[in-house]
Amino acid sequence: MSPSTSIILIKNATLYSPKNLGLVHLMIAGGKVVYIGKKCPTLGDELAIQTVDVEGHAVIPGFIDALESIYTRGCHYCGGLIRYR
Repeated sequence: MSPSTSIILIKNATLYSPKNLGLVHLMIAGGKVVYIGKKCPTLGDELAIQTVDVEGHAVIPGFIDALESIYTRGCHYCGGLIRYR
């Protein structure tokens, strides 16, 4: 299945866009985000869905300055390291 036709379900993501949207599930189909929500979508078994459980990890869009997003959460950058305050 090519990336343009694949379906990916990202479960249990802490989503920042740029504010914390909390724990959500995301579905990507055809290279585009088609679902973001608190309820995990259910699809038929006949679909080839790649499921990734990212519990405990943050997800941010590529166009967001990750350093700025982290800094606003109470962290600061120093010499290649991110230190939590």
